Amino acid sequence: MVLDETFRVVAANRRGNAFISSEKDLMGKHFDELFDNNIESLIQHLATGEVLRVRDNVGSAVSIRCVANKAAFALARMSLSGAELPKAPSRVRVKNHFRDVVIGDKALGAQLSKISSVLHENPVIHIRGDVGTGKSLTARMLHAASERDGEFVSVDCSMLSDSTVKEVFFGTEDASTGILGRAKFGTLHLDNVDSLPKSIQPVIKHLITHHEVMNPITFQGDATDILLLSSTSMELKKSEFVNGLHLLLTGQEISLPNTRDRSDLREIILNIVAYKAPSLKFDDKALELLLSHDWPENFHEVRSTIDQLIRKCEKIITETDILSTGLKLINTQQSKVVCEACK
Repeated sequence: MVLDETFRVVAANRRGNAFISSEKDLMGKHFDELFDNNIESLIQHLATGEVLRVRDNVGSAVSIRCVANKAAFALARMSLSGAELPKAPSRVRVKNHFRDVVIGDKALGAQLSKISSVLHENPVIHIRGDVGTGKSLTARMLHAASERDGEFVSVDCSMLSDSTVKEVFFGTEDASTGILGRAKFGTLHLDNVDSLPKSIQPVIKHLITHHEVMNPITFQGDATDILLLSSTSMELKKSEFVNGLHLLLTGQEISLPNTRDRSDLREIILNIVAYKAPSLKFDDKALELLLSHDWPENFHEVRSTIDQLIRKCEKIITETDILSTGLKLINTQQSKVVCEACK
């Protein structure tokens, strides 16, 4: 590809057009619109002949270099400085943080795309869904997508008590680090946040509104950078929180559907089986029978059922195998299938 002085494409050969297959017309496109990498971070290296590895905006990787003769590169090494480099026009880059996650459910995918567009703003995000719908997994995925340098710290608020909560959050005098210190420059996930003890709630409210941790014992503030996530299986009630905290926690919200409502359930089941037992396959009727189940325990039940099938079956999962797991199938027509042992 050939770029002009503003880093827009003015020409491309067949290989260039073939690689950027997601774009119908490359002409006039800015480099930053086509690749995840910002041109300003690359040009200093490209100008001296380095070969760099970059990804396009759908995740495909390619090696790139600036085509020039050796004399031009030698001159660049001697005289080129960062101040002399042309500057790309400033732009807000919206990155597809979830491109490597397979999510076939359109409604859920739309929610994640919306969150992706504001993830760089360090929002407060609440994840709501019934037990087993994947709240903890979603929280870990958001942390990974944020590309933060710190660690992911998760705490189940239903296990906290007023007598220990301050030690958990702030640590102890014997150098034990609390979760607020561990999550600095990382992510703090408050699971079952509806059970968060009221004695620590003012600290969380102060963290959200002032971006600092206020120690309730020393009353010293420590500026911090934490991505705050919370999750629960029920609606947050105003009465359970100090003034306004329930609203601050739900500024951005993800609502996880029940397993039976996931349009990509077939794909999820096949992916789990392929990962855990690559040689194991479903016959067509068996998979349809499995998909007819209501999954009241959501993905906890899906994983348990698949583990049972993997232990029982060697090559093919049949209707009889599905029925032997004890699932209460709601499809009356399919429920008429009776395993041989039960006849």
